[in-house]
Amino acid sequence: MALDQLHKVVARPVSLNDAAAVQDNSSGIANSLITSDTPLGVLGGSVAAINNDGTYKACVAAGDQAMGLFGIDAAGEPFESNRPKDHGKITLISGGFHGVDIYETRNEADSSDLAYAAGDLLYCSARGLLTKDNAAIAFGGAEVAVVEEAGEIGEPLIIKLLV
Repeated sequence: MALDQLHKVVARPVSLNDAAAVQDNSSGIANSLITSDTPLGVLGGSVAAINNDGTYKACVAAGDQAMGLFGIDAAGEPFESNRPKDHGKITLISGGFHGVDIYETRNEADSSDLAYAAGDLLYCSARGLLTKDNAAIAFGGAEVAVVEEAGEIGEPLIIKLLV
């Protein structure tokens, strides 16, 4: 998965919660962008929240406050010798414009596909991904981003990050 920075932003290393390093992304509602090859751990482009102990995790629980997006997958790349899941640090992105290629493709009730368009407000889903389904407001409570440009499902969303 990837997060492409399209505008200067604030990027800083933060401590990764142990559970966030190995979370299962395949559980929950259907998502055509999540496959058997999707790595364990938070994904680049998923919404980050701060944990009670000061570490960062995916924004997945009622009351979590979105703090930005993770800049890379916790699993890292196979060729990397210093992956986030191994050393406990991950990049947190705040502000700016981004291309995000991982987001929810179904609503929170898993009853219909989502179609994105410019101007859609984005929230944090129960899986910690961006979604336009405002039933997800319980997860983070506020808008995380706004869609600037959208194509077909599977194509990156160009977003403006609001956190």
